[in-house]
Amino acid sequence: MAAKQYMCYNNYVYCLVYFTYGEKREFLGRRESMKRISMKRWLMVFLMALCFIAAPMHTSAKTVTLPVVGNYGQTDARLLYNMINRFRTGSDAWYWSSDNKRKINVSGSLHQLTYSYELEKTAMLRAIELSVYYKHVRPNLDTCFTAFDLDAYSMAENIAVGSSSPSAVFDSWLEAGKNYEGQGQRRTMLSNDFNAVGIGHVVVNGVHYWVQAFAYTKDKGPVTVARNGNRTVNVEVDSSLIRNIVLTTDEDAVAIDCGGTGNLPQVQATLLTTAFAATDGSRSIPLDVSCRWKCLDPSLVQIRGGRLMGLRSGKTTLLARACGKTLSIPVTVKKKKSWTGPYR
Repeated sequence: MAAKQYMCYNNYVYCLVYFTYGEKREFLGRRESMKRISMKRWLMVFLMALCFIAAPMHTSAKTVTLPVVGNYGQTDARLLYNMINRFRTGSDAWYWSSDNKRKINVSGSLHQLTYSYELEKTAMLRAIELSVYYKHVRPNLDTCFTAFDLDAYSMAENIAVGSSSPSAVFDSWLEAGKNYEGQGQRRTMLSNDFNAVGIGHVVVNGVHYWVQAFAYTKDKGPVTVARNGNRTVNVEVDSSLIRNIVLTTDEDAVAIDCGGTGNLPQVQATLLTTAFAATDGSRSIPLDVSCRWKCLDPSLVQIRGGRLMGLRSGKTTLLARACGKTLSIPVTVKKKKSWTGPYR
């Protein structure tokens, strides 16, 4: 599945003009690639914006930190690094002019990017955040640039969903068959505004998410081993994006013997979002939660050391609480079996 185009800020319809490295560049609200400049230049941009429009910023009433489970594939992600540099230094390094009348060839004029392990951490975080909110805005509704935890003069990100291999997602980012307006990601990969890149790839609930994080920075970070496998990441989510959190268990009921012990049921938590834009408008995200347990009748069942202990026969209910939700599970404590063997 090819990456899709999304508006950077849905409420903004204006264009801001600023200068980076002596060149005039446009920041379009609908571009896939977004760039951040230094604080002084941001102040200039902000003052210019006030001259055109006063657009309200989102203010959240509440955010919730949720433990999202993802399967990272950083070995595959790092394969994209050489693809990007071959593209930048090869004969296919071109993009359409803004009027779509000529190809602007930048072959031979671009330097190779270095790999930044600090940017890789940013890309890995943004990749799993995309599973909750697929936009250039974080799930807590902050700008994506707040995820860049390093000093840099300029920043950008390319995002993609659905591609299952490095070659497939790279082809989607090339955007060779699109016009100028559809080549934002291509132009980002061919920009001289950046000297470093880091890449993230994660699979959440069977869906692949990819992020290229670009920056002009000296902060490359220490070399790290590619991280693969399951990992739980705490993601801050604005409450307006949460449609529901559902607790489920494979056990409809629990039965233990009087005087015996049993295991607590395994509980799964799933986040249902309201704003996943890549498929049907919503997505189920698995969460890694630890439940707080309570028995409604502690004279029948007690919870000790993470296990159930049957004190006397009868029926009661276990309550599992997580993420502000409660799951009820019936419990039966069976009478001790009397001895029915032969008498001597």
